[in-house]
Amino acid sequence: MKSIFSKFGQIEKNGGKFSAAVIVIFTFFAILATLQLKNLRTHYSFDQFLPEKHPLLKQDLNVQKTFQLEASSPYLITLSIPEKSRASWLSSRWMERLQDLTKKLEGTKEVDKVTSLSNLRLAV
Repeated sequence: MKSIFSKFGQIEKNGGKFSAAVIVIFTFFAILATLQLKNLRTHYSFDQFLPEKHPLLKQDLNVQKTFQLEASSPYLITLSIPEKSRASWLSSRWMERLQDLTKKLEGTKEVDKVTSLSNLRLAV
């Protein structure tokens, strides 16, 4: 009859294989979790957390209708040249800077359209 201590000896002999298997399984799940990070949603709206008939949702809908707001409302950004410079937006130096800024804004994924002096087609 074998004692309990002899069984521990057998476990010790096979312990290296068991440890390696645990490490491989852990690594596999860590890689899967890392690959799923791109599917993680981090953008939420407050109306997702409120019941459909909540008063705040009704009020929000009324405000959107009153002011004709869409899901993506326009923003107005006003830029000014320092008064001491006596420059004009129509000078080539400032127009190039405005074109660069316009292109950078158009390049962001959150922006659908940018209208500025640099990309307006004027009847000249």
